[in-house]
Amino acid sequence: VGRADGHEALNSVRELLHPTGHVGTHDVKGGGTYVNLVDAHPPLQKDGNFGGSSRTTEMPLQSQLGEIDLLPALTGAWASGEIKGLKARGNFEVGIQWNNHQLTHASIRSLLGGTCKIRTKMPVRLKGISVKPVADAWGYTMSFHTDKGKTYTIKPPKK
Repeated sequence: VGRADGHEALNSVRELLHPTGHVGTHDVKGGGTYVNLVDAHPPLQKDGNFGGSSRTTEMPLQSQLGEIDLLPALTGAWASGEIKGLKARGNFEVGIQWNNHQLTHASIRSLLGGTCKIRTKMPVRLKGISVKPVADAWGYTMSFHTDKGKTYTIKPPKK
């Protein structure tokens, strides 16, 4: 899922979660989800059952290529929101708040320590640490050293 794919990702989730109207485990034309939230393509479809939840969580957070990307594929339907406790590669625990499709607050808890690299659409600041965001073709990145067990706060620049 990429930045421009937020709308398409939400459509995929909606298609996966639309009720089948059927009960039981017979093949249902058009797919969807049974009332127990199991994908309606027997036998058990791991890509539908587990991939659907993964797609949903990757809309507000992705952690690939050594970066933690905050709000990479936010859909228009999720103009404001908050998510807590997402795990990112590198053993980081992430919480994100946004309003009007813009990041308002993020917390990164380092469970192991080490380097953390954040990617955002806009320049951000790291509370208590002087790190300058670097612009590139896809937004901004910021790298900083973390200590095990410490939580770091990210906010938009002061106005």
